[in-house]
Amino acid sequence: MGGERMRIIAVLLGLAACHRDDAGGSGCADGDDACGSGSEGSSSTGQSQGTTSATTSPATTDGSDGTVADSSSGGAPDCVDDRECATPPADGCLDAGTARAYPGSGTCSEGVCVYTPVDEVCVAGCDATLAACLHDVWLPIADIDAPAPRYRHSDVWTGAEIIVWGGAGDNTFFDDGASYDPVLDTWTPLTPTGAPSVRADHTAVWTGSEMFIWGGGDGSFSVLGDGARYHGTRHTWTALAPGFPAPAPSRHHSATWYDTGMMVLGGEDESGTLVQARHFDVLRDGWGFVALPGTPSQRAEHSAVFTGDAVVIWGGRNDDFVLDDGSRWNTAANSWTAMSAITPPAARVYHSTVWTGEVMIVWGGENQAGAALSSGGRYNPSTNSWTATAIDGAPSPRTHHRAAWTGSEMIVWGGIDNEGRLDTGGRYNPATNSWTATSTVDVPDARAGHTQVWTGSEMIVWGGIGSASFVNDGARYVP
Repeated sequence: MGGERMRIIAVLLGLAACHRDDAGGSGCADGDDACGSGSEGSSSTGQSQGTTSATTSPATTDGSDGTVADSSSGGAPDCVDDRECATPPADGCLDAGTARAYPGSGTCSEGVCVYTPVDEVCVAGCDATLAACLHDVWLPIADIDAPAPRYRHSDVWTGAEIIVWGGAGDNTFFDDGASYDPVLDTWTPLTPTGAPSVRADHTAVWTGSEMFIWGGGDGSFSVLGDGARYHGTRHTWTALAPGFPAPAPSRHHSATWYDTGMMVLGGEDESGTLVQARHFDVLRDGWGFVALPGTPSQRAEHSAVFTGDAVVIWGGRNDDFVLDDGSRWNTAANSWTAMSAITPPAARVYHSTVWTGEVMIVWGGENQAGAALSSGGRYNPSTNSWTATAIDGAPSPRTHHRAAWTGSEMIVWGGIDNEGRLDTGGRYNPATNSWTATSTVDVPDARAGHTQVWTGSEMIVWGGIGSASFVNDGARYVP
């Protein structure tokens, strides 16, 4: 038995010395037991269909479970136990859009080392030198048929397209828009038939099939109390019912889509900020009242997110002060609950807000003195409590920036500080309470008041007001 084991080890060592030249010949002497016989005793060090041998044997994919086996021929086993499968094949690019990695050791199965690969679709491409997908990169997007340069417009993500509508530019208010398909990298103008009148500082929500536009200002010091719904597949506009009990005409209000409707709160008219809360119920196709007791005080330019059972309202400003309080509206019970006043973020306006599925994250903005902020907080509605976001590594203080939630990180980008427009940003991970700066290589021009939407695999930035003028270009960011 000892002699036979020594023979196996000698065979395995001999395999490492074997090679094939370009003509297909063997690097072993005829009859050498370490190589087996003929072509069957050869081995490959390259990749086959994106896999790489961990030893000198070709890696093969078992189609039943996606595992990769390194198998040698000629009857000589690759391994005797799992310890001999500690080194997996090299990571690499299967093709221009797919990276393959081997995250761990293999197992020895019937003399063959078996490894389980992990494939990643590369949104920005696979880098052969890095043997991995490209990340933290900016890529341009098309501008053909894009809307005219603007800011203070609205945007929604439909699950397949971004729809941009309305807004203001150089002494102009708009009543048009377009949809952007990130897969095709194309813009398609929206039909103007039946669209709402020109406006900016309005709101837009996506229902799952329609975009609802409401309120805003028309540039002539008039505040609007009407809106329309745009059907995403029929590409048609239908007016939303105006009149009592619809919300009062307002701009800088919030509109939040919940299970079966849109809740509109606050805002301001020609006389100042408002105390109001209404909801549009799509099942009844009409407006209704939101419970008055507990309604947040008058405010505009505040946060509003839907948590799954409640709409959370926080911060903003009234006619005299910047605010640091808020309330939650339970959509089923039609009732309000005050948010915790213990250690909330400092009072602010022009900040960003995202909902993670567990917490609402508030960041940046401007305080009562007009100073830009680089602080924030996480609000947990389950415990009605606040936790501060990390300061170390956070982006520089800013206001009028935007934020997008990726499913694991909040990406903050752009905005304004005391020096002007910004082209920097950061990624915040709430699980680790840490920040990572976004790349500044090939970054789009500095801007504020822009569109910033997460598509499921990348963030799209478009439009806004740049350092010198309004812009209608954009970029894709792959974190």
